[in-house]
Amino acid sequence: MSEEAFRVAVVGAGRMGRVHIAALERSQKVDVEAVVEPVGSTRSDLARRGLRVFTTVAELLREGGSTEC
Repeated sequence: MSEEAFRVAVVGAGRMGRVHIAALERSQKVDVEAVVEPVGSTRSDLARRGLRVFTTVAELLREGGSTEC
């Protein structure tokens, strides 16, 4: 089994989304690669933390996502 981390994108960074992001960031087995969030101020906050942010899932897939499994 590979020790490589899972790369994930989180869709939605409301209250529970932020809880999930924080939990995922604590894991050594998961890398949060991107977040999809429609609210501009929340996207700005996440970008300042160094996360890649997108407005829609379609944008994520078009510009920065991967369909690899």
